[in-house]
Amino acid sequence: APQELLAFGDSMPVTITIYNRGREPVMLSDLRLTGTLHRAMEAVTIAPDSSVRLSRSVIGLVDTRPWWIGSRGGADMFKRKESSADGLARVSVMPSDLVPGTAVAEDARRETDVAVTLNVAGAKVTADAGPINFRTSDPVLGEQNRPVGGVPAVTLEFDRSLNWVPAGKQIDRQLRLTLRSFASSPKTFSFKLVTPAGIRVDSVPASVTLQPNEQREVFLRLRGSLKEGRHIFGITAVGETGSYLEGFTTVLYPHIRPIRLYHQSGMYLQAVEVTVPATLSVAYVQGVGDFVAPFLRDLMIPVSILTPEELPLADLSRFSTVVVGTRAYQAHRELVAYNSRLLDFAKKGGTLVVQYGQNEMTAPGVLPYPIGRNNARVTEEDAPVTVLEPKSRLLNWPNKIGEADWADWLQERSLYMPTVIDPHFSTPLEMHDPGEPENRGALLVTPLGKGMYVYTTLSLFRQIPGGVPGGVRLFVNALSAGLEPPPPKKVQP
Repeated sequence: APQELLAFGDSMPVTITIYNRGREPVMLSDLRLTGTLHRAMEAVTIAPDSSVRLSRSVIGLVDTRPWWIGSRGGADMFKRKESSADGLARVSVMPSDLVPGTAVAEDARRETDVAVTLNVAGAKVTADAGPINFRTSDPVLGEQNRPVGGVPAVTLEFDRSLNWVPAGKQIDRQLRLTLRSFASSPKTFSFKLVTPAGIRVDSVPASVTLQPNEQREVFLRLRGSLKEGRHIFGITAVGETGSYLEGFTTVLYPHIRPIRLYHQSGMYLQAVEVTVPATLSVAYVQGVGDFVAPFLRDLMIPVSILTPEELPLADLSRFSTVVVGTRAYQAHRELVAYNSRLLDFAKKGGTLVVQYGQNEMTAPGVLPYPIGRNNARVTEEDAPVTVLEPKSRLLNWPNKIGEADWADWLQERSLYMPTVIDPHFSTPLEMHDPGEPENRGALLVTPLGKGMYVYTTLSLFRQIPGGVPGGVRLFVNALSAGLEPPPPKKVQP
């Protein structure tokens, strides 16, 4: 095929080559392609040590999104896909091979197929030639073959599927919407918005025309305020040939077929009651799978991303707080060498917040005081949380952490928790899975010189991108551990 992706409704030519490397002639009597109407053909004789090349036009290639990724189907793990050409109903090019609706291994499924019928030495043979491929060359990897598939003619995609919003406060922010055409002809469409009460959207173009294979960015300006809770914001492109409300990203590795992950062209606006100190400013050293920093900016917290290489020369005095992301010490060994600079930052009055690591955290000098045996977890996301130090500032300022903040957590509470903790640390929380021993290793806090050191194994890196209000409120408290609360307002007599 001349391209990897074909818009639904479009057609493209494909070339089929049949090689005869034997010593006797072979007769090609039939050729069938998924995505094209079958037509009878005159038999073609392929001489020994030669080939024949045929052209066909395919249309309406099947959707190549994985059947095992998507919304749940009620009590079932996966929602059944009723398409006759993909998903659970599509298991083979020959309907008699397997019963439709049976799930089979990925390498046994075909998104697109080529089947030929040959006459070899008087015997009729039908051969499955596999998928239609898009072939490219890579200077390092060599020849690359990817199965072709169908995609929407137009896709719409936001950068993220969730944005935090301070509840009850005026916001004025821009969202980037990426438009992309996979069609072979220009597509003109207008937009339809779904907006929550209290939000108005500016800068929406009246219409857009995308040329074939064009990609364009549109910036939407959101203004207004939202009540506490989760709100839906979405956008649909409406054209003469239909509506478009999806985008996808592609997972691409050399050892597997490309996987396209689809999502709706919308997002959640998560409005949270949160107080952020005016003097809070953050330098963030990102860790593994750590996407927290952009969400802090949603809450109007000034955040600068620092790489470990920049750490020795960076002016940390500009920040109130430095954050080290999940497993950063393991992923960036140079961070261990520069760790003394981070500890000095805290000793001079800053706040250092370090998120969970694995065995590297027990090495001397990584934490200011030692921990040991950090292999405990709390895998139940609704495991009870016991407050051991109700007056701990991390649980009271600038946000009062209550029982509601531990509700609706995602996947787990805490991971790689230490079970041996130096007494210099205060441990305001206790949590454990049912049947497991008590553990105080979720949150460790200690003064360090003039500043504060916070080590947390709580899975905040999951809760904040997942829209859990308690996770973001607790994280803001940790970031603010070394800041001074404002003096109480004087009451006028």
